[in-house]
Amino acid sequence: MITLRPEQADILDRGLMWGGPALVWSSPTGSGKTWLARFALRKALDQVLRAVMVVPLRAIATEVSTQLRSDPLFAGVKIARLTGELAEDDGAAPLPAGASELLIATYEKMDSMLRRPSAHFMLLATIGALVVDEAHLLGESRRGALLEGALTRLRAINPMVQLVLISATLGNGPELASWLGGIFHQTHERPCPLTWETARFRKASEKTQMAAQACLETVADAGQAAVTQARRGAGAGLAHDLWPGSGPSPCRTDPRPTRSGRGRVPGRDPHRDLRDPDAR
Repeated sequence: MITLRPEQADILDRGLMWGGPALVWSSPTGSGKTWLARFALRKALDQVLRAVMVVPLRAIATEVSTQLRSDPLFAGVKIARLTGELAEDDGAAPLPAGASELLIATYEKMDSMLRRPSAHFMLLATIGALVVDEAHLLGESRRGALLEGALTRLRAINPMVQLVLISATLGNGPELASWLGGIFHQTHERPCPLTWETARFRKASEKTQMAAQACLETVADAGQAAVTQARRGAGAGLAHDLWPGSGPSPCRTDPRPTRSGRGRVPGRDPHRDLRDPDAR
């Protein structure tokens, strides 16, 4: 027995998930957007149509496909992940997109497919529902234009597809819904309380200690902790510092040259004029 949150029940009661116009839903993290996205995917499958979910990152595509494969709601469904990998995590050959019933793809792969519609027409024409995760990325200069073009092409090829766009930080939801000829739905209730705290430090090395202490305190209270970094390498280095058993830190073993000189190529003088042919 599933108990719906008020915002989920409101969307279902209004019939916004039963076909028809596109749905643009902006709601805080933890409010149940993922459950409704799965509902839209399952509904399309029940209508003997394909279901597609597009996400911004390969890591998210891997996580979503793993979760759906273990979800009893999608038992027996042929799930494919279209992210560019040549093999699944277990080494098996990936399921071709055309043979799938449920497809998880990155923005770039979906755009690539829609730029060659004749090669994928049967797949594109049989999509019943397309869920766009992190829809606020439509506002980005590069990936936003790419995603906007993909949605435009898909609607031209398959005007009956139902679009479901979800985001926790969508600033121009009504405008986006108007462009899609759909409905904008927004909720502000945050199931997970959000608090802010500012911490000061004297040395950069103290940041790792402070982050580790905050994580340990949160986990001790039976909670979950997430730490964000601006760069992938910095994130990997922090993960190694917080959890030494995770393996060597890329930040400490990356041999690529940097402006600061760390990781400098052995025997190379960084001040030598590279325009000199002998220096190349």
